[in-house]
Amino acid sequence: MKRPITLVIACLFLLTLIMTSCQGAFFEVKPVEEPFEPQSVSVDSCSYGGELKRVEAVDQYTVRFELCYPDSALPAKLAFPVFAIQDQDVLTAAGGNSLELAKNPNGSGPYVIEAYDPGQSLLLKRNPSYWGVKPNTEQIEFRWSEDALFKKDELLAGNVDGIDRPSAGVLRLLQNDSNANIYYRPSLNVLFVGMNNRVEPFNDQGVRLALGYAIDSRNIVTNLFTDGSVVAEQLVPNSILPGFTNGLEWYDTNSNNAQDLINESGFDFSKKISLAYVPTAKDYLPNPAQVAQEIREELRQIGVDIKLVELTEQELFEELKKDEIGMFLYGVSVDFPDASNFYDYLFLGDFPYLGNSYPEIEESVRLAAGAADERTRQQNYDETNRLIKELVPIIPVAHGRTAIVFRSNIQGVVIGPMNENIAEMSNIEDKIVIIQSSEPVTLWPSDETDQNTFRVTSLLYDTLVKYAYGETSVKPNLAEYWISNDDLTEWTFNLRFKVYFQDGKELDANDVVATFSAMWNEGDPNHRGRTGDYEYFKRFFGEFKQTD
Repeated sequence: MKRPITLVIACLFLLTLIMTSCQGAFFEVKPVEEPFEPQSVSVDSCSYGGELKRVEAVDQYTVRFELCYPDSALPAKLAFPVFAIQDQDVLTAAGGNSLELAKNPNGSGPYVIEAYDPGQSLLLKRNPSYWGVKPNTEQIEFRWSEDALFKKDELLAGNVDGIDRPSAGVLRLLQNDSNANIYYRPSLNVLFVGMNNRVEPFNDQGVRLALGYAIDSRNIVTNLFTDGSVVAEQLVPNSILPGFTNGLEWYDTNSNNAQDLINESGFDFSKKISLAYVPTAKDYLPNPAQVAQEIREELRQIGVDIKLVELTEQELFEELKKDEIGMFLYGVSVDFPDASNFYDYLFLGDFPYLGNSYPEIEESVRLAAGAADERTRQQNYDETNRLIKELVPIIPVAHGRTAIVFRSNIQGVVIGPMNENIAEMSNIEDKIVIIQSSEPVTLWPSDETDQNTFRVTSLLYDTLVKYAYGETSVKPNLAEYWISNDDLTEWTFNLRFKVYFQDGKELDANDVVATFSAMWNEGDPNHRGRTGDYEYFKRFFGEFKQTD
């Protein structure tokens, strides 16, 4: 009777030894997870002059933005590439410096860096841990050149698959080539002649109106812009709604009206008027020198003698600030697809180059920006557009159109005003090579302004929401959904679960807070960036939070 008991005890002892010695093999020992501690950044008062009041992590997967005033365009702003979300630990380790962060990009986007030869090329490959739909093409290679004919020759030789922003001349050469497909972007920009009303004679509304009659925008667009560009009747193109006013057109070119008005003003025809411009081509101004020369010739017809002044963008701004320049060529390209992108920047933002403010215009712009419903917004923009036509702080000229060209073997191409669907394109080689105009400035976008940089970083990093391909609407991205309160001053975004950065860390709401704190808060150790200017942040949200 004792033997079975002894045998049972021995077996139990042996089993205990086996389980103890093999515990690591049979049981996963999980570290104890630390409780999530929500972080936030805020100001005590909105008197500092910016839009943001508070950015807070409500819980691990919820982030809330509290605003100082209503903003119906907040989701559209947050889709812009500068607001890509970074892992807080990596951001802090680099001190927020864009160049340091770019050495080893740590995004959550569809692609990762495979090889980078600065000055020559950048090769991306699929991100194996991407949370979303797998990209159609394994590799995307970027090269860069400003030489329009070189890009065309490389495309036709089959050395590259796509070229961005070819010149009007190159587009004409490619129009009938069966190996090339041209994709035009919608015209979401505006070129205008700006006038500083602190500089004579532009303090005279009659002079400004005379120039509005004298400048022949239709002639300029027809002869100097890419096919499909549109004569500007208002500040915004007709696709921006609320914003564009149906039925409201700019003044028809009329040299007789122009001559009568400028004579009545007592204009001093013995003086030369300076027209300043930046020689660098833009989407809204592909041929700056030629457009400036054409305006000079048109104004000469009414006796106005124009002196052309070529300046860098920084020099132009400095001269305007000092009231040394009275008339200039400038424009706005869409950053986020909302009318406030145009009106707020020109009349409410850091663009004091039209001289003294126009209070009636400012009031209507503020009312439009703060309206919660689209009908009310449109009514206020209708008033804004009427006032701009009446007071003539600017003369709208053109909505320019740009293009990107792909070889015919590239499938699934969708080109919109805000982006290209590169991750969805495909070809048989499982690799796409694109020549853009310039090399990325860096590979972390928060403190950048360059579109060629954003094209690349948008494949490496994710924003909370993103622009739908081929559209101006926004759709879920890192945030699955979002809601606002009734007066549009509080927006709550719910993050996706199980989104991982390349370093393996899971995305949480504190990463969002840290990303925005680095841009907004001057007292944040990560508010370093590449230049520290954070130009787009200030354009979208106003002033920085000052050091406590």
